[in-house]
Amino acid sequence: MLLLAMQTGLRLSELTSLRHEDLHVGVGAHVRVIGKGRKEWCTPLSKNTRAVLFLLCNK
Repeated sequence: MLLLAMQTGLRLSELTSLRHEDLHVGVGAHVRVIGKGRKEWCTPLSKNTRAVLFLLCNK
């Protein structure tokens, strides 16, 4: 989760409110977040972060 936080710049509250549906680790890997002020944004994930999240999500 630290890797995800560092790459995306998510706040702690945003990280803790992530759901499985918010993480897209296939082609075009990204994370969708509802941030401050109820603003939705999408951040692409690097190959390394995608690989780690893929392993965590498939356990």
